[in-house]
Amino acid sequence: MAALVLLPVTLLAFLPSVLGLERYVISTDSMQGDIDRGSLAIERPTPAEDLVVGDVITFPSTREVGTTVLVTQRVVAVNDRRLVTRGDTEPASLTETLPVDGATYSRVLVHVPWVGYPFLGAVDRSMWVALILTAIGALAMAWQARPQPGPRPGSRVPLG
Repeated sequence: MAALVLLPVTLLAFLPSVLGLERYVISTDSMQGDIDRGSLAIERPTPAEDLVVGDVITFPSTREVGTTVLVTQRVVAVNDRRLVTRGDTEPASLTETLPVDGATYSRVLVHVPWVGYPFLGAVDRSMWVALILTAIGALAMAWQARPQPGPRPGSRVPLG
């Protein structure tokens, strides 16, 4: 059972880098409905000139003064050699404008729901608590399912 869980997670962790792809964990709800929080996004670096309206990309945002964070948003317009992006759940006033000339952005190829939740634990302490409680619950169920000493079903038991 552990192999059924660990093998796909291991492939998702290492295979993209071998193929020249990038992977990001979605940590906000700005793309909720299409790419939910906790999803693992597999992305390919793509020249900005090749991006079209509707593509979902990850880029460094400077929306918050003094900080740079990676955000994942949809391209909503291409104007005057600039990309205009916005999260699907964000109001139209919260757009970001990115340069096209010579720029490269990571375009989402596929996303896998829930796989990124363990990695959000570094950001959200409640995720680690949930993960630990799940592991304890699984161990408790395995302990209860172990064979009990005594006669096996269908065996004869002496009566006296």
